[in-house]
Amino acid sequence: MSGTAGAMGVIGPLWLMLQIEFPIFLLADALPTRKTPFLVRVLLVVALLSPVALHLIAFWGEEVDAADYLLTFGALLLLSAASVWAVFSTSIWTAFFCSSAGYTAQGFATGVQQILRSTTWYAHLPYLAGMPDDLVLLAVYIGFYLLFVRKVRKSRLELVADRRMLPAFGMCILAVIGLDVLLKQLGSQGIATSTVLALRCVHLAFCAFLLAFEYRSLVGSRLEIEAAVDRHILEERSRQYEESRLSIEAVNRRMHDIVRSTTEAARQMGALDNPQVNELLVQMVSEVNHYDAIIHTGNEALDTVLTEKSLVCESNGMSLSPIADGEALANLGPAEIYVLVGGVLDLMIGQVRRVSDPSRRDISFIVRRRESMVTITVQGYEAKREEDEKGEAHRELDRLARRVVDAHRGSVSSSAEGDTQLIVISLPTD
Repeated sequence: MSGTAGAMGVIGPLWLMLQIEFPIFLLADALPTRKTPFLVRVLLVVALLSPVALHLIAFWGEEVDAADYLLTFGALLLLSAASVWAVFSTSIWTAFFCSSAGYTAQGFATGVQQILRSTTWYAHLPYLAGMPDDLVLLAVYIGFYLLFVRKVRKSRLELVADRRMLPAFGMCILAVIGLDVLLKQLGSQGIATSTVLALRCVHLAFCAFLLAFEYRSLVGSRLEIEAAVDRHILEERSRQYEESRLSIEAVNRRMHDIVRSTTEAARQMGALDNPQVNELLVQMVSEVNHYDAIIHTGNEALDTVLTEKSLVCESNGMSLSPIADGEALANLGPAEIYVLVGGVLDLMIGQVRRVSDPSRRDISFIVRRRESMVTITVQGYEAKREEDEKGEAHRELDRLARRVVDAHRGSVSSSAEGDTQLIVISLPTD
């Protein structure tokens, strides 16, 4: 073996493995790493992948054996998943996802290279015919990053542990690797170029299908997790609503009992003729009546949440000013009202709590019906905050709105004018 051939027998396998591992670790890069030194992680990956590398170097350039090819690259796929799991703090299912999706991207790039080499019109275009395979590889990887990796990272799907990645891993071994070795054997046996090209297109289509399947599976798993969390939250809010309703009724009864007992005690002591006592009793009755007027909106669930949040505001030196047509929310269940109204008020209370000026520590809450729509408007002052903090508040609002508003085909808008924050929820009444 000449020196050049010997060098290629080492560089070729290592370059191929780098092509495979790059998209795998590109996907895994957003995962949290384990608390081990960087050098240790690198050595661990090298140790895991070195058996396959040594095997490829030993048999590089020989005729393709289907069984050996399938076993070698199947082992590489499995060891790549083990490398991801060993380096990053994640589940084995996520490691399977990164390994199979990354390998599929490399298989797609190889398929594009083979199709371009075999296409007649491509060979007759000098500015394309001279294009190196590595440039094709780079173009495919850029597309893989823009169309797949960025979407996965944006939705944080790499953190979703989905057991469906195991069959996807198996499909990658059997179809992506298996079909690739079949195409290599057919090409060496002199099969018609058109047939090989057609099979290459099938191979590319399957690679694209597998990536789409993995993405949709992760999205579905995340939605299932969120739905389970939402159900748990709704059940918890239902329990909290019932406890709050009973507590408020008990407090209400107690307040009226205190007024009656105080009035009766004053009468028995003959103190009703005392102007100061009369003034005190009138003030007590007025406060109780004022309290009753605030919480009676025509909707028991809305009464409960408004009373609860009024007490929260009062304990924090704030005031809640509600004007609400409770009957307009009749198409929402008690738990939905508790989740939606309570969540929006909690968000606004958190903002107004930061305001230092006592005259601006007031929250306006309005529910009104407008033709076939009902609007819930919450307004309050907010302290100056950084833009990223405001964005976080908006994300919380979006998360809250999706639980109830989307189910009722409604909409949520949030706007700020100066130091005033306005949240408007619109819901159809039918």
